[in-house]
Amino acid sequence: MKYIRLILRLITVSLYVFLVVFGSGFVGSSTANAINLETLNLNYSLIAKDSAVYALCATGATL
Repeated sequence: MKYIRLILRLITVSLYVFLVVFGSGFVGSSTANAINLETLNLNYSLIAKDSAVYALCATGATL
């Protein structure tokens, strides 16, 4: 039971780290591009992919 709680806690923490880093990276990239007046040419799939890769790296580093 002790190990199951530890594993669930690690999964919860890693999911939280992933979502926070992904969200902040996505919003930051979108805002930076909008400030540069590229609002009509935003490629959200590319921004999301880059943010997801960065979030996976940050989650792995945290664990």
